[in-house]
Amino acid sequence: MDESVEPISDYIINSLTKMIDRDEIIREVCLRQNIFWEAGESLVNQIETQNKGLLQKHRSPLLFILSMLFASVGLIGSLVVFYALVSPIYTIWKTNGGLIDGALWIYNFWGLFPLLLMSMGMALSGILGLVRAVKGLSRENQEEEM
Repeated sequence: MDESVEPISDYIINSLTKMIDRDEIIREVCLRQNIFWEAGESLVNQIETQNKGLLQKHRSPLLFILSMLFASVGLIGSLVVFYALVSPIYTIWKTNGGLIDGALWIYNFWGLFPLLLMSMGMALSGILGLVRAVKGLSRENQEEEM
């Protein structure tokens, strides 16, 4: 029995540090151990309590800070590149009175599009990381209140 408990405890610890949804962890524990939900939930709670110090090290605010940095740099980069694309088009349209010259400008400066995509991806990944970090922090706060 001890052989089957050790891999499941490693799975639970790894899943909790990765901030996987608690219900998903319990479901997987129930499937692996062939136990009911309440027993799986108590096993997850027991292993979490035993390894609280280890889990707190892995749930450091570093993820939150890095995600915030990624999101802000990505959003600022997206806005700058978007402005760099739109500003000359608007200027050309205002001076020449036509949209075709503006469209030709985009064709000539197609190198800005990869930068726009990269900065938007950076912003999106930063926002997703922030959501994940906030979920983890709010879960910790709820558990401390109980």
